[in-house]
Amino acid sequence: MEKEFVKIYENAIYLQDLQTAAEHTIGIDELRGSTILVTGATGTIGSFIVDMLANYFHDKVSGIGTTTSIVVCGRSERKLRDRFDHYNAINADEAGSRILYAQIDILERESFDKLPDLQVDYVIHAAGNAYPSAFVDHPDETVYGNIAGTYKLLQYAALHGCHKFLYISSGEVYSLSEEEREHWKKEYISGDLDRYLLKVSRTVDIKGARASYPVSKAAAEALCLLYLEKEMDKAGSEMETLVVRPCHTFGPGITDGDDRAHVQFAKMAIAGQDIVLNSPGLQLRSYNYVADAAAGIVSAMLADRASDGGDFTDRVVDICSEDNIITIRGLAQLIADKAKVTLKTKEADSREKSLSSPISTQVLNPEDLKKIGFKKAFTLDEGMSHYIDILLGIKT
Repeated sequence: MEKEFVKIYENAIYLQDLQTAAEHTIGIDELRGSTILVTGATGTIGSFIVDMLANYFHDKVSGIGTTTSIVVCGRSERKLRDRFDHYNAINADEAGSRILYAQIDILERESFDKLPDLQVDYVIHAAGNAYPSAFVDHPDETVYGNIAGTYKLLQYAALHGCHKFLYISSGEVYSLSEEEREHWKKEYISGDLDRYLLKVSRTVDIKGARASYPVSKAAAEALCLLYLEKEMDKAGSEMETLVVRPCHTFGPGITDGDDRAHVQFAKMAIAGQDIVLNSPGLQLRSYNYVADAAAGIVSAMLADRASDGGDFTDRVVDICSEDNIITIRGLAQLIADKAKVTLKTKEADSREKSLSSPISTQVLNPEDLKKIGFKKAFTLDEGMSHYIDILLGIKT
């Protein structure tokens, strides 16, 4: 197991945050004894969800004969095992939680054949390009992964008894007008994925590579929400499909290639370097600590909707907090203060400008989370303190 993965499981702050997040996840015990498949399992949000669930059910269920299985999916089985074999080791003689592995690449349709042929109760789809250089440099892959990858996973879930399919989209879809977002619900024709892909790609060609992320996310949302009426009769399934739109989410599960602004700030800070801001940083954003994001996402997935006899009807939910709104400069200063480094400003070069989001204000609405009774556990200040302290602890 790689050094940083060993250390994160020895980090007292991280372990406590897993427990706190689980305690704030409404209905988490409904997952006991089920099988949950998570794509993008080594990403910031995906890895925390897996850790939260595996840790909770190991602690709460071990010894009573009920096993909660989590199928973790990613491009590299070695990386998945490095990250999560810890749970299989500690559960070797107990029946709490177990981790299963599936090496899939959402860019390769045939790789979905490697998914396990078993009953899957819940799917949490968190895979896809998620940082600026990935979707600016590889817009075609971004579109294909979000559209074709989501479609293949929907097919798999419907054929394997899935009860709820949760697509983790992005708050960046709000860079598109409501008309642009709704447009994709009119474009998908049952069984004609290639036509849909072509339509999305042509839109991206017009809007530019940076748009590949929000446009394909919005189109994938429509695909999920329409799947019930367009394809379910063919699959013979009653699967419920849901979408969450997380705001900008920070947490320790970051990769070397991740170049989102807050990740760059954190990398500079824990290296003891001054934080360099490539703009005035006046853009206003909703931010969330990953522990609150994971708890909110799973709570939204488990909420009783009208179709299940509940009062909650929304199938698209923003994952955010009204208290965590701050400018990019304000966030950079917060990270600098926590790490005791200095914040500096410079003029962005052409590459940096191409990666930046054109959205001046991206503030999400937490009202749907409030409807189900969800309450966050961490203030922005607390979440940032934990984020930096965990990264520093892994680094040393």
